Parts: sequence; structure tokens; C-alpha cells
Amino acid sequence: MGEPAFKIKYTFSNFLTDSAVQEPSHFVNEYKIKIWLLDSSDQKVELVGKGRFSVLLFSLAEENGCPLFDIMDVNDHVLEMSAYLFSHEEESDYWEKIDNYYSEEPLIENLNIGFLERLELLPEYRGLGVGERVIQDIASRFYNSCGLIVAKAVPLQQSEYLLQTKWGKKLRLNNLSNDEETASYKLYNFFQKLGFDNPFHEKYFIAKPEHIVRKLVEKQGNNNSNYDSLEDDDSELPF
Repeated sequence: MGEPAFKIKYTFSNFLTDSAVQEPSHFVNEYKIKIWLLDSSDQKVELVGKGRFSVLLFSLAEENGCPLFDIMDVNDHVLEMSAYLFSHEEESDYWEKIDNYYSEEPLIENLNIGFLERLELLPEYRGLGVGERVIQDIASRFYNSCGLIVAKAVPLQQSEYLLQTKWGKKLRLNNLSNDEETASYKLYNFFQKLGFDNPFHEKYFIAKPEHIVRKLVEKQGNNNSNYDSLEDDDSELPF
């Protein structure tokens, strides 16, 4: 029997409007992610994972005269992320922190930000490299849509709300380590190997799409048995 096959589905919807004045929410494309297990005929068998990914259209907002902070304030999750990612001091540019970090290759042509807010898999499908492949697929599919991808890395087993939901109970998050330091280290190790880093805050990792794709190419081209595979230590992760 061969390795299991999976399919990822991105779902996006929007309200049509005749208004010439666009609301801040119109500059945020939110995608619901579903990951399906397929049978040998490529038919859906089981929903094994979910996630949420948004593209913040800062470039388009600037062209339309929409204040960038209004985009950052579109919901609590984006606002929290923006508080750590952008400069909010008086007389400073929002992009100062990011520009300083990427001083050798600044985000000039594409100011859009991709935000992976959450990603989770059923326990029997963890440790198979599925989470890695989902993030690499996002980087490839949205390669030209985002100048930067931000991933929120918070141990889901600490989410009281998720633990009470029907989906959260299927995830059996209580089986994961409750040690915050251990859980955070595993998340850090996972995202770092994918080309991410967290220079501004411990739970927000950033990477350019090309850096993530480059890591994938390096892995595919490296046949050395000593290569440090991402699948070695991610069974304790929620994805």
C-alpha cells in the first residue's frame, strides 16, 4: 500500500458592492483551508485538517488611499499580529522594522502580507510531513500575491476555546505536551527549518515566499542521509 494522498482546498468569498468607498475588510482576502485524505481514485475520504490564511492587500490599500492602520484593525487576530510586526512609534514609518530586518532585500514591489493564522491536523496524520507540505503549497500558490508570509505559532493545546469545540475534541490536543517551553521549542524548530524566523516576537514567524520555496528545492535536491528532515520531530505538533 502506497503513501496516503492528500488534497488541499482554499475557499474564498466576498460581498459585491456598488460603493466607490471600499471598507478595510475589502483589502483582506481570507481563505479557509481544508485538507482531505484521498483514496486510490483521488476521491475525498476524510477531512483531516483545517486552517485559515489571509492576504492583507496593503499595496492596493495604499493605491486607494485607505489608511494602513484600518487594514491592521480589521479583526483582533490581524491587529495583534500587526502590533508586533509593524512600527507604531510617532514619526516612524509602519514598515521600519521590516525594512531594517530585510535591509538587503526590502519589500519594495510587493507590500502585501500573507498571514497563516492557524493550521491543525487530526492526530493520526501528524508526523507525516503534511503540515510542511501545506505551508510550502501556500508559499507556492501565493508566491506573487505576498511579499511576506507571517505564521502564528501558538501551541493549540493551550486554546481553551478550541478544546471545547467538536473539531477541537477530534484533534485530541490534550495528548500533546502541556509544557509551554517544550511546545514552543518544537514550533520554533519546525518553522525555522522551513525558512522562517521570529525577530520581533516569539509567536510570529516571518519569511519571504521565495525563501520557503528555496528550502523545498534544497530538500528535494539533497539526497544526503544526514539531511535533517522535518518529519523527524513533528509528531508532537498540532500539524
